[in-house]
Amino acid sequence: MSGTSNEGVKRHGSERKKWLPHTDAQRERRRLTNQAWRARNRDHVRAEGRRWREENLEKARELNRLSMQRQSRKHKREVARRERKRTYARKYYANNRDRILAQHKAARVRSQAADPDRYREMAYARTVRWRDSHRDALNQTQRDRRRANPQAAAESSRRYYEKNREQVLQRKRERYAENHELARAKSNAYYAREARRRTAGLPPRRLHRASPADRVANGVAADEFFSRTYTGQALNEMLLGSKQPTPPELLAAWKRDCLRARAAHHQATTEPATPPSAHDELRIARLAAKAAEDARLDAIGRAVNARLRTERARAALLPDPAAPHHAGSTPNGPHITR
Repeated sequence: MSGTSNEGVKRHGSERKKWLPHTDAQRERRRLTNQAWRARNRDHVRAEGRRWREENLEKARELNRLSMQRQSRKHKREVARRERKRTYARKYYANNRDRILAQHKAARVRSQAADPDRYREMAYARTVRWRDSHRDALNQTQRDRRRANPQAAAESSRRYYEKNREQVLQRKRERYAENHELARAKSNAYYAREARRRTAGLPPRRLHRASPADRVANGVAADEFFSRTYTGQALNEMLLGSKQPTPPELLAAWKRDCLRARAAHHQATTEPATPPSAHDELRIARLAAKAAEDARLDAIGRAVNARLRTERARAALLPDPAAPHHAGSTPNGPHITR
């Protein structure tokens, strides 16, 4: 039989004759046929595979080792190929840097001239991807910049708020609506702290951020302060005061500074000279929400109290089940009771 015949080639030497395909079309049909048969008989194929492995365990392990070795060698060749490619690309770029940059610039100019809107969208997408992949470094840089120049950061935040006031307030309202209970708990804790502070006559709380180096230095200074020992003479001087009293002019200057600070604080808290900020509006909204919640709880309390009063009155009219029964009384009906 000819090797180019469409009928295939017969393989002899076995009991069952097998027709082996030799053209691409025949091989593809045979592959699809085998694939369909395996899909229909998946359980049978798995069972035969498990049975063969149990009968030929050592050979199966040897084949598995050979397969893993082939995969390992292939992986090493792929890693080496990628490294050679990167090395060649770096060398090529170093030798042709100016020409490559000129080509990239010309391609960007052509792309922008052909479709400006698509070019703008692609540039924005690249910026977003880079920003998302470097978010931690960008946040750290921004924090360092704010710590280095807090006045400029505060001025930038003020300008942004003036320009986007409605958007800022809307985002705050959405966050408050999503975390209503947590916001109410924080608000109540803040008002309680403020009430205690005003009752004690303390000034407003002021916090400032400290850099990592400042925190380390503060920790070292605190350890030195609390770990040192004091002599009896030093303790007596601290308890009884130093031998040299404070000069009167220093005390007078300190009292004047205190009076000025109290007057400035009173004026700042009682007569605001600036329009209400986002914090004031948010505080007003929280107070309104708190008043509505208090009214709802009061209504529930009144309803519960009314129900309890009704139940107590009904219980007062009924006889006490624990009281002793008299002869002839039938509290539970006409039958005889003890």
